Amino acid sequence: MDSPSDPSLRLAPHARIAVVGGGPAGSLFALSALQFAAQLDRPLDITIFERKDLRTAGPSGCNMCAGILSHRVVKGLAQLDLALPEDLILSRVRAYRLYWQANSFTIWPPDPARQVLSVYRGGGPRKSARASIVGFDQYLLNEARTRGARVVAERVQRVSFDSWPRVYTATLQENFDLVVLAIGANATPPLFERLAYDPPIAERMAQDELLLASEQSRAQMNGTVHVYFDEPSDLIFGALVPKGDFANVSLLGRHLRRNSLAEFLRLPQVAAIVGDQAPQVCGCRPCVAVSPARDYYADRFVAIGDSCVTRLYKDGIGSALATARAAAETALVHGIGRQHFAAHYAPVCRAIAADNRFGRLVFALVAHSKRNAVFMRALGRALETEAAAPPPSRVLSQTFWALFTGDASYADILRMLFKPKAIARLGKAVAQEFGS
Repeated sequence: MDSPSDPSLRLAPHARIAVVGGGPAGSLFALSALQFAAQLDRPLDITIFERKDLRTAGPSGCNMCAGILSHRVVKGLAQLDLALPEDLILSRVRAYRLYWQANSFTIWPPDPARQVLSVYRGGGPRKSARASIVGFDQYLLNEARTRGARVVAERVQRVSFDSWPRVYTATLQENFDLVVLAIGANATPPLFERLAYDPPIAERMAQDELLLASEQSRAQMNGTVHVYFDEPSDLIFGALVPKGDFANVSLLGRHLRRNSLAEFLRLPQVAAIVGDQAPQVCGCRPCVAVSPARDYYADRFVAIGDSCVTRLYKDGIGSALATARAAAETALVHGIGRQHFAAHYAPVCRAIAADNRFGRLVFALVAHSKRNAVFMRALGRALETEAAAPPPSRVLSQTFWALFTGDASYADILRMLFKPKAIARLGKAVAQEFGS
C-alpha cells in the first residue's frame, strides 16, 4: 500500500471508487461524492455493487428497517437536491402515542414544519396483493445511477489491497482508487486481504407488516406511530408505524425470543389498534448495529453507515447520511489516506459512538421509569398540561419527540430532560398525584 505521505493518496480526475453496498449509505455516499466532484470540477467514476433487486417484495429485496425518515434526513436529502416523490411517502407522522402500563399519552411535534415520513425500504410486503413498488432504497440507487454512478448487480466476494485495491466478484476483477464499504448490519462483509477491519456488534430484532383490515384500524394508525414499553419482558420498545393500508411492527430488545412478536400482537393495547389476529404479510428477524466497528478506515478504504457506526436504536438512515457525507467530503477535499480519514472522518464517527453512551443512559432511565406507576401517571398528567401551552414551552413533549424521531442527539435529549422547566413540570405533576 501507499505510504501516508504518498501524493497519489488524492483523488485525481476520473478516479475510480468502488462502493460495496447499494443501500442508503452507499447511494448517499455516491450522491455526495458526485456533488462534491461537480463543485470541484473533478469528474469521478463510481461503481456501486449491489446484488439485491431492491424492487422485490419481502425481505429478499429489503434492507429490513421500519422505514422512518427523520426531519434531519429530509433536510439532508434536500441538500443533495433530492425531493421524495409523493408516491414514495406512505405516511406523514403527525404524532407519537406512548403506552406504559395502563397509561397512554400523545406526543405532538414541537414544530409542525419538521416533517417525519414513513416509507418502504424495499418493494413492499411479501404477501401483498399489490405489485412491487419502488421503495426508498431503490429510489436513492436510481438517483445515484441517473447522476453518473454505475451499478453492478453482483456481490463483492473479496478485496485485495496491494499497490491498488482490487475488487473481485463472480465475473469481474477490477482495480479502484478507493473502496467504500456500505453494507448493512444483515450482510456479510467481503473478505478483505491485508486489512484489519472488524465489523460492529449487532443485536437481533423482530419485524413484520400487518394488513389493516378495518377502517377503524386505518384511522387509528393514520399519521400516528404507537410506541409500547411493557411486554414481552425482553422488550426495549416496540412500535407500530403507519404504512398506508399496512402497519409495520418493530420490536427491539435484548435476546428477543422467537415468540416475542406473537406475544406483542396479543397485547390488548396493540390489538385495540390493529385488530385481533391482524394478517401478517411479511416478517423478518433483522440485526441492528449496537457498537462501532474497529479499524474502519485505512489507505484507500473507508467504512460508512452500519458498516462503521450508527445511532443507537433510532435514525439509522440519519447516521448513514452523516457518515456518507463526511467520508465523501474527506475523500474529495482532503485525500484517501489513513491520515486523511483519521483527521476528517473519524471525528464524525467518534461523535456518534460517544453520543450512543448517552443513549444507553436515556434508555436505562426509560426502563427504570416505566416500573414506577406514580411517575408514569405524573408524566402523563404533565404532558396533558403541556398540550395547552405554546409549542416552544412544551419541554417534555420536545424531549420525547426528539427521542423517538431521532431529531436530536442523545446528549441534547438528556439536557432537555433536566432543564429546570421540565423538572418543575414533572415535580408539580408528581405532587398532584400524591395529593389526589
